[in-house]
Amino acid sequence: MASLYAVLREQHPPTAAHLCATGSFRNPDEVNLIVAKASSIEVYALPKEDGGVAEGGAAGILQLVGRYDLCGVVEAMALVKFPNRERAMLLLAFREAKLSVVEYDPAVDNVFTSCIHSFEAEELKGGRINFARAPVLKVDPALRCAAMLVYERKLVVIPFRQTGTEMDDEDDEIVAPSKKARTDAQGTATAGSGAVTRLGAKPSDPKSPFLPSYMIDLEEAGIKNATELAFLEGYYDATLAILHENARTWVGRVAVLNHTATITTLSLNISQRRQPVIWSANRLPHNIKCLVPVPAPAGGVLAVSSNAILYRNHGVRCALKLSEYATVAGDGGLRYDGTGKDALNMDAPPPVLLDGYQFLFSVVDGRTLVATLRLDEDGDAVRGIEITQIPVKKNKTTGAAACLAKLPIGPGYIYFGSRLGDSALLRISKTPRLPAGSAPAPAPPKAVGGFVTGGFVGGGVLAGSGGVSSVPAAAATG
Repeated sequence: MASLYAVLREQHPPTAAHLCATGSFRNPDEVNLIVAKASSIEVYALPKEDGGVAEGGAAGILQLVGRYDLCGVVEAMALVKFPNRERAMLLLAFREAKLSVVEYDPAVDNVFTSCIHSFEAEELKGGRINFARAPVLKVDPALRCAAMLVYERKLVVIPFRQTGTEMDDEDDEIVAPSKKARTDAQGTATAGSGAVTRLGAKPSDPKSPFLPSYMIDLEEAGIKNATELAFLEGYYDATLAILHENARTWVGRVAVLNHTATITTLSLNISQRRQPVIWSANRLPHNIKCLVPVPAPAGGVLAVSSNAILYRNHGVRCALKLSEYATVAGDGGLRYDGTGKDALNMDAPPPVLLDGYQFLFSVVDGRTLVATLRLDEDGDAVRGIEITQIPVKKNKTTGAAACLAKLPIGPGYIYFGSRLGDSALLRISKTPRLPAGSAPAPAPPKAVGGFVTGGFVGGGVLAGSGGVSSVPAAAATG
């Protein structure tokens, strides 16, 4: 038999970080940073929040504890910690519609695939062979279900077992799979050995936290060409905001057809498998890249496009113009704040939530921005959006961020994963706002060390001023 190296041989492991997540993946008393780099994942151990980060410096912050190769490129990733499990489970999405559940086994000090969910039946593809967009995976913050967008028009809902909660009685109503699902599930492997679970089939492990999945045809709800998902907060049922573009356009055709994007919100009644439409917002810019849920009680969602940031929630709406290109083909009936003279390009990965209603962005040109939502007097409605640039001093080898993660090791530690250069670990610190025209007091130099093991190098020194400042804590080769 010919060697596999004649077909494919990896000369160097992947180094471009494009996804990251934090949680207790290896041990219950340990916080881990998981970084996905193409067909591999790297697991780093983080110290506890009171573990003396300031005493040990950056040399004690990140420690590479494992690197694991995968049989495909990770397109989406989520880390889920169930109440009845000691360790978090890693959900990995692959093209075209596969979901792998990975767990850590301390007995062998390695990871294993507990189950694989496959949704690649030919009748689901609609006669198509290739799909431009990868699957999108989102997890409900209340741990009621996970949703995966596949084929741009199908939504797979994977309910979670509500053990020990008020919704525990509802599990019996949805555990019985259909006759077709039972037929599809025949011949799967035993639990713990990477069993393939088909659509609607009951997992082979009776203790699995996953219930039988089901699929929603988004076209029946008037949704076509869906591109992004986001679970909203403050609802009794799992509520999902879906970004879609029923009539597509592109930058060379905006003079003829523009503001074609729409956000439609569905309420997922998992026990009855119904999904009524709660509210929708249309005539949005076609170049919206991501949806960002806003915490309760304000709720709603931020829609981030290349030239503007928009907020929507029922009848409440506001928008901030970041460049003149936001209204080059008309405003679409929107009332924008800001002049757009700064010409910011918001092609950026999904932001991370800071304290309150502040979101940190890292844009494609390397700048770091903070978007702040202005609330009304009651604090339950958004009235405006402000954006501020943070002065950040990075190493010359640090590239633009492709993923961001807030690390629970202390206030303000943010991981910047990069594809184009070295990744970085920054510490964001707040400073009081200064009156107009006054000069900031000079901050004392603050050096933070680093370590070379695992590809990490030392950071630099920065004296920040004006609302928010940052100090490089370390940089990661990546």
